[in-house]
Amino acid sequence: MKKYSALEKYSIVSEGRSKNKQVAKVCEKYGISRETFYQWEARIKEAALEALEDKAPGPQIALLNQSEADLQSRLEALEIENACLKLKQEWNEFQIELYGTEEQKRIIKEAKKKDFRPQKNSGSLKKE
Repeated sequence: MKKYSALEKYSIVSEGRSKNKQVAKVCEKYGISRETFYQWEARIKEAALEALEDKAPGPQIALLNQSEADLQSRLEALEIENACLKLKQEWNEFQIELYGTEEQKRIIKEAKKKDFRPQKNSGSLKKE
C-alpha cells in the first residue's frame, strides 16, 4: 500500500465525506481499506477535538529555545491541526445541509458568500 502524507490522508477523508461520494469507492480509488479510511477519520476527529481544548493564551516560552527542525515539526503539526479544523467545519456544514433548519442553511450560505478568510500579510485583524 502506498504511504500517504497527512495532507493526502486528510484530502482522502474529505473526499470520502463529500456529497455524492461513497466511502467504498474512494477507498478503492486510493487503494486503501475501509478500516484504514475510518481509522484516519477517527484520528482527524480526535485531533480536531484536542485542537478545540481551551489553552492558556499567548506565546509559549519553550518555543524560543527550539531548533529549526523542532520548529519545522511544530509547523507541520499546526498545518495538520488546521486541516482537521477545516474538516470539522466542512463536516458541520454538511450536517447542516442535510439536517439543519432553513435559517441555519441561510446563515451558512451567507457566510460562504462573504468569505471570512483573513487577508494575507495584513498584519492586523482590524477591518480596513
